[in-house]
Amino acid sequence: MECIVQKLRYVWYKRWNAGKASLEDLVSLAPARCLVIIAMPYALSQLFWRRNAGESSPQVMLHTDAPVFRLPAELLGVIFLFALIDEWEPMTEFDDAAFPVEPVVLSHVCRLWRDVALAHSALWSTLWIDRPRKAHLPMVQLWLERSASCSLSISLRQTDYAQTFSNPTQEEHDLTDQILLLLLGHTHRWYSLRLSFTTSAQQALASFSTGDASMVQHVSLETDRWDCQSADAFHSALYSCPSLRRLNLPSSAKNEHIPWSQLTHIESAPEWTLDTCLSILSSCSTLQSASLTCSADPDWPSVSFSECVSLPRLVSLSITGSRTDLASLFDRLTLPNLASLSLEYRHVPHLDRDPHSLHDLLARSHCNLTAFSLHEKARAMDTQRHLRFIATCAPQMIGLLSLELQVDVGDALARCSTATDREHESPMFPGLKSLSLVGLRRKQVAQGNLVDTRHSQRPAMYSVDSLAGPCD
Repeated sequence: MECIVQKLRYVWYKRWNAGKASLEDLVSLAPARCLVIIAMPYALSQLFWRRNAGESSPQVMLHTDAPVFRLPAELLGVIFLFALIDEWEPMTEFDDAAFPVEPVVLSHVCRLWRDVALAHSALWSTLWIDRPRKAHLPMVQLWLERSASCSLSISLRQTDYAQTFSNPTQEEHDLTDQILLLLLGHTHRWYSLRLSFTTSAQQALASFSTGDASMVQHVSLETDRWDCQSADAFHSALYSCPSLRRLNLPSSAKNEHIPWSQLTHIESAPEWTLDTCLSILSSCSTLQSASLTCSADPDWPSVSFSECVSLPRLVSLSITGSRTDLASLFDRLTLPNLASLSLEYRHVPHLDRDPHSLHDLLARSHCNLTAFSLHEKARAMDTQRHLRFIATCAPQMIGLLSLELQVDVGDALARCSTATDREHESPMFPGLKSLSLVGLRRKQVAQGNLVDTRHSQRPAMYSVDSLAGPCD
């Protein structure tokens, strides 16, 4: 779908620049499910162009027989949701604060879209507040009003010196308090909170209590510059919400007040020892997805833990080993429902035991692994090391559908990953559908094998990305 959208956007944009296309043409041409994603970036630019040309009330005249007009309003409203951003753009010193107003843009394309946008409350239930300014106050009020009784996903971040080389101002701190006061009137609707504070404690949150936010399920909270008492009180109140299920821990997070036993999703930036990691996992009986970092130089105090851990509900696991191998972790885990595994190694001198321990983990768990990613940084070229790693684990990855490698990929590994009957070789992963060789350089693999990798004759293969990195 993404490829179709990009191709349609490219073709239409070329016609637009040549003066041979209008928004009406795109609406008539594009499939309904692609329409919003393609059209919205250009819809507002056309309105601005018409206004600058002297039209006081710009109207986009659309063909009423276009596919989009045959969609029920309810379905069009759901499609509109795909136009909303789902992640912050990087904050830089050269960019102004982001001001995501996609629902407003959609409501200005035509009368039909306006009616649908205003009637679809969920479209207004996601608030992105980037480096608070005065303009955010009426925006937040409008979003809160039009979202009606929908649960709210709130993302707010203040100026980060590490990214912009400037500190947040007192005005930004005060405006944050004013925005928070507006949001506090709707705490019963809070569902997802991503708050990144880089100033002192916000007084508006001083009286916040657990009972105010009974629906909160996802929390990502940074309060690095708050005083300990204020930070501890707010963390304790949020983490005590009985509905909390998803938790993103920043690198500065502390092991206090965290309800491990009720969490289903954890994304943790703090680095832990292998024993600390296992100790925490042993408390997460309902865990379904986890992203963790193990290190020889941990952020949290080390604990001693020698027991084995079984996580029957864990489906997705991402582990980063920083200056430590992961063999002793694999040796003590059992993951019967594991479907996706991502491993990243940073400055790890030896991996001799890891592939064998991982093989044993997969065999012991009897899981059906369908996605695997291996990434290693700061190593000299050693293609045989990674070939041995993959070859050792391959017998327990026979059902693999997606493989991503960001390692030293040589001819042998490229050939084994995509071998076909024509070559009289058996592929390591016969059911593989998606292969990504990230950062691959042509000098590592013969050009003929690059062609074989990209144009594999195996019918099952539908996605191959073998040129994701620089080509020397």
